[in-house]
Amino acid sequence: MTENLDTVIATLRSWQTPSVDTAGGVSVSTPAISTNGSTHNGTGFSTNGGASLAFQHSGRQGEQRTADYGSAGKSKHQQYFTPQWVAECFPEIVKLVTQPHGRPASVLDPTGGVGRLLAVFKGHPVLGIELDESMATIAKRVLGKEQVRSGDILAYAPYLESFDVAALNPPYDLRWQPLPGQSFEMTAGSGLIESQKATLEIATKALQGNGILIGLFSRRFFEVNADAREYLFRKYTVLALIDLPDAYKPEYDIEAASVLVVALRSGYPIRNQEPVTGEARDRMTLLYLVGQAAAKLPPWQRVYPYGIMPIVPHLEMAVEVDTTPTLQVSARGVRPAGPWAALWAGVLDCTTPGYSPAEGSQTGLYEGVASLPNLLLGGIDPNLERLKTLGFDVACDEAAR
Repeated sequence: MTENLDTVIATLRSWQTPSVDTAGGVSVSTPAISTNGSTHNGTGFSTNGGASLAFQHSGRQGEQRTADYGSAGKSKHQQYFTPQWVAECFPEIVKLVTQPHGRPASVLDPTGGVGRLLAVFKGHPVLGIELDESMATIAKRVLGKEQVRSGDILAYAPYLESFDVAALNPPYDLRWQPLPGQSFEMTAGSGLIESQKATLEIATKALQGNGILIGLFSRRFFEVNADAREYLFRKYTVLALIDLPDAYKPEYDIEAASVLVVALRSGYPIRNQEPVTGEARDRMTLLYLVGQAAAKLPPWQRVYPYGIMPIVPHLEMAVEVDTTPTLQVSARGVRPAGPWAALWAGVLDCTTPGYSPAEGSQTGLYEGVASLPNLLLGGIDPNLERLKTLGFDVACDEAAR
């Protein structure tokens, strides 16, 4: 098993990012572009509903993991990892739509797998999140431990912000239960949200104001989900929608029609700019189509990467503790009932000025209310209510009164 794992990691590390002439477009000869020939509904998506464009594979039962990427990519979480030639295009797409004098863009992959989409971003600050422990272990060895978080994307979502690029290949057709207090725009009536929709919303919130979305989605996903189409065009200026028929065939031997979305996050998307559409079966054609879309961008609209990597905690290392700051009231006064209450009392005293009526001088906010002289001088009940407004849970029985 160790030998197979090392083979996978060595292959990931060996990938090299090919060069692109970002000033004059992709430095390749013009390929023959094959389009699907169907009508479009104003959003760049086909309206013919043809079976050839539908995502036909179902089940996703693969569990075997070997040194072969086709097997290593079969995840119990319904995710097939991005074909290698498509992954190698992602950094080139970033170069095509960014200003050349910016910093190396920070890149987020919220469903990171073994790190395939991030391994190609040489010299970029990257972060991947992966629920499957075995996949996360490989990603940490490839990218580095600090570049990977192991755990649920829904739990990490509140900590993701200010990324320059979101590189996506989310799992298809899973139904996720949002965490308590978590809300999504595209939640179904059942309260669940489909995995591609959830990942798209999380990535959108994680991007900086003019960030880049590069996402590989099921072609059927946008054809049958009007809310997903509307969300995409409301939140982004969509530059390109490129069909990738049979992209998964060589590695996974499945029939899966996918669409690659290239879009710029924007509070005011450009409405009169139609996305470039077409079909790509190889790197040259894919980059040519994106180059066409990038050529339409005026200089002011090109993304300036800040390269800022937000601080994202390791939630897998967190432990659950009772943090209720309880105060115990007795005849001797008020005292913290545990370390968290003592910590919060110390924070209030150190950061917020208060006043001690008993001493007639300035003191910390907690001390000005909870010390025994001030408690008696100001009245027990009014001061206990003040302590509750400061976030404490106060325990006081009649004997203490």
